[in-house]
Amino acid sequence: MVDDGYQDIVSIDLSSVVIEAMQTKYSDKLGLKYIKMDVRDMSPFESGSFDAVIDKGTLDSLMCCPSGIANATMMLKEVSR
Repeated sequence: MVDDGYQDIVSIDLSSVVIEAMQTKYSDKLGLKYIKMDVRDMSPFESGSFDAVIDKGTLDSLMCCPSGIANATMMLKEVSR
């Protein structure tokens, strides 16, 4: 997306290992931010902070656990605000 001209891209993940790996892998790309955060509580971001949200598997992953519907609801509430 950065190569296509998009700027100020924020990626979050619950895993610090993933965050560190992505920061290293894409250290040459300006405009990318990687933050360790739980998608079910993105309260550090103000409502309306993003123009768009792209999910690549997080919702699927949340739905696989016993409390999947509750976790998915929390995530989608955070995304929608």
